[in-house]
Formats: sequence, C-alpha cells, structure tokens
Amino acid sequence: MKPARFSVKNEIPKSGILILDSGAGALNFLREIRQLLPDSPLIALADHAEFPYGDKSDEQIIERLLKLTEKCIELFSPSTLVIACNTASTIALPALRQAFNIPV
Repeated sequence: MKPARFSVKNEIPKSGILILDSGAGALNFLREIRQLLPDSPLIALADHAEFPYGDKSDEQIIERLLKLTEKCIELFSPSTLVIACNTASTIALPALRQAFNIPV
C-alpha cells in the first residue's frame, strides 16, 4: 500500500466531522452534512493513493482505514467519523468502531 499523504489547507478544524472516502464521494457527503449542520467543522479526506478500494482485499481495506483514521484522529481530533465509501463501510465499520472511541 502507498503511504498516506496529507495536504492541509488553511486552518485545521478540530472536533469536527471527519468524512473518509476512497475518492471524491466524500464531497457529496460534505455538502449534505453542511446543509444539515452548517456550524459543524467538516474534514473531508479522499484516499486517492489507494483508489479504488473495490480491487483491494478486505484485510487491505481494513488495515488502510485503521491507519488513515488513526492519523486523522491524531491530526484533527474529530468528534465523529463518516465512512462515505460503500465498499469501505461494508468491510471496515466493525473494525473502526472497535478501534476508536468516537461515533462511526
């Protein structure tokens, strides 16, 4: 797997909602959440380094999302995690919920 590269633009929001996807789908979730919760800080991450997740094994997807989420929690201290990728959510939700102490 390729290492994650993070690019942070402007101010880093803290205690916001972290939206993870393997591609640009996180932006659709960001728009919808922004309409529902306009005052909540939002952080969207598109994992282009490993896009698409559909050709990865379950173990690769789980390992990747655990590492990405751990790094994002360290950087952003999100209050909530949204998995915007259907492949990732069907495979990794139980592992993410078990590993982290925030709502997933």
